[in-house]
Amino acid sequence: MYGRTISKRYKNEVRSRVYSILANRRVVMTIGVVLVILGILAILMSKSAELPSVEASTVQVKQYTSIEIQDGDTLWDLAEQYGQPYHDNREFIREVKSINRLCGDQITAGGFLLIPVYR
Repeated sequence: MYGRTISKRYKNEVRSRVYSILANRRVVMTIGVVLVILGILAILMSKSAELPSVEASTVQVKQYTSIEIQDGDTLWDLAEQYGQPYHDNREFIREVKSINRLCGDQITAGGFLLIPVYR
């Protein structure tokens, strides 16, 4: 009878310690998960703070229009006339050549080109 009493007492102590350890692990895991989520949120918020704000009036939409090439027109002239949002006229010319599948810089009066415009 004394052996069974010790055994039950021992089992209860072991069971109590196991539950205590498991409860501590749950608390530690919960705290860890919360810290990871807070870290991710902090990173996302800092990234969004770095993004420049865009006002509705400054947003331009890229569209395409067809123009007829006039006598004396060059791609450079068209870039100066229509390539405002581009930082460099060469960017505009590269895009026009790509859109129209032009191999060189020569364009012919009376022909048509599809060009990007921003509105």
